Amino acid sequence: MLNRLNVYYNGWGETWLWGTLISSTATTGRPNIAFEYSPEAIQRGVELSSYLLPLKGLPFRQGFPTHQMGLPGPVYDALPDGWGLLLMDRYFRKIGLNPARIGPLERLTYISTHAMGALSFEPYVAEMQTSENIPLPQLAQEVQEVLKGEGGEFLQHLLVMGGSPQGARPKALVY
Repeated sequence: MLNRLNVYYNGWGETWLWGTLISSTATTGRPNIAFEYSPEAIQRGVELSSYLLPLKGLPFRQGFPTHQMGLPGPVYDALPDGWGLLLMDRYFRKIGLNPARIGPLERLTYISTHAMGALSFEPYVAEMQTSENIPLPQLAQEVQEVLKGEGGEFLQHLLVMGGSPQGARPKALVY
């Protein structure tokens, strides 16, 4: 299980370390996630959630809501909703992983630079960083395969192209 994930802010033409997520099971046996701002975030004064993640105060923040997988709100918002989670879970099964055993930090490594919004994550899963041109009719056919309960040959590409946009219905980011 991944226990450390760097969170980067990508905005206004810049990318810099916003903070670090740390997951531990030491006290409860269940994952407990803490967040620590980077020195650069503190220096820049970028506070994406002033109520739950104020810049001033304790160096580590924890106790985030369970309905957000224990993640801070801005980070949780980078995870996909229904369609993207369905694609992730199908992909995990296809590569021999049990989706129920994949924690939120691991899921963020698959999102990496494909999150909607201003955040990206490291480390990342290298094979999820590649994309290729897929004709739209073929993409639509692959979506139909997934909706029928099958994996589809291009499941990984669907995850990269359409796993991050929020919502329960199929969609893709087309560049």
